[in-house]
Amino acid sequence: HFLSWSWSLDLKTVLKCIQRWVCEQRKANPSFQLTSVFMWWCFFSNNQYRVLEGGDQQSTAELAKVFGGRLQGIGKMLIMMDSISNSKYLQRTWCIFECFVATSNDIAVTMLLPHDLDQDALGHSEVFDL
Repeated sequence: HFLSWSWSLDLKTVLKCIQRWVCEQRKANPSFQLTSVFMWWCFFSNNQYRVLEGGDQQSTAELAKVFGGRLQGIGKMLIMMDSISNSKYLQRTWCIFECFVATSNDIAVTMLLPHDLDQDALGHSEVFDL
């Protein structure tokens, strides 16, 4: 799974999102094994600020091609959000770009939230498959 998130999320929110996702996976599939899940988290392996390092600039199309190829290799994307309304995630252009590339490449996307939603207002559970 590729984990798409906003760098401004605090550790408590991040851990709660992942914990809720694991619980949802176990509910949906009692034989779910966390030891068989691998996450590619850009925090540990991708520095977006280096894109312009050395004076080289890449076009949006080139970034989408490279990132899209990596996403296709991974096959699934998790979107970590702090909330539905006024989400920090949706205020970041790079996060929107990651969603655009994922949907353009038919990558399975699941949205993670750290808390319960108003079920009556939305009619969905706290983890969304998009």
